Amino acid sequence: MKKLLRIIAVTVLALGLTTGLAAAQSGSMTNTGPDSDNTITFKDSVKTNIDVDNDTDVHATVNQDADSGDAKVSYNTNAGDASTGDADNSFDGSVAVENDNSGVGGCGCMSSISNNTASMTSTGPKSDNEIKFENKFDYNLDINNDTDVHATVNQDATTGDATNSYNTNGGDASTGSASNSSSLEISVSNKN
Repeated sequence: MKKLLRIIAVTVLALGLTTGLAAAQSGSMTNTGPDSDNTITFKDSVKTNIDVDNDTDVHATVNQDADSGDAKVSYNTNAGDASTGDADNSFDGSVAVENDNSGVGGCGCMSSISNNTASMTSTGPKSDNEIKFENKFDYNLDINNDTDVHATVNQDATTGDATNSYNTNGGDASTGSASNSSSLEISVSNKN
């Protein structure tokens, strides 16, 4: 009867030790009696799966067209000047993308498993006593940063024709200036 009570007490103690990972677990065997089989088992298991998937697509398209008209002075006795205006394009743009994912990394596995303690005293002769500590860590970290940047800038600046023709006294014929100015800044930063 005494041996049966000891086995039940150790079994209840072992069941009470399997609750939770954060609290420290402890167990002890005392006065187990002869020819008894006694076991204390601590099982801690931590499984962490972190999956970070950053998919960024940047499409920047700029189409600009500037045309000035034609200037014609024709068939006059005394003609004035023929001139066209300026054709200008100007572009200034900026695209910034940042995927930070701060804090991705360490699983904290070791801090989740607390210090387990066990002791065994006054065991009976020919008794089989065992204390087992089983800690299992399963950690999976998958980070995928996929960034596609497509930038297209199309600019066209055309001045018209300046014509001074078939005049007895013709003036000057001048065209305006054609200019393009572009600026594109794309900044992508992935920090994990």
